[in-house]
Amino acid sequence: MTLLNKEPVKRAEKCLKEFDENLSVVELKDSAKNSFGCSKFIKL
Repeated sequence: MTLLNKEPVKRAEKCLKEFDENLSVVELKDSAKNSFGCSKFIKL
């Protein structure tokens, strides 16, 4: 079971979609300890 299938994540994803349809939840393969580390995983 991935973290994305857990109930709290589903609730957060629903709230994000209600706020803005363009927002989404992603699961990183490795941990990111800060925003710089996270930016390496998601190509913005």
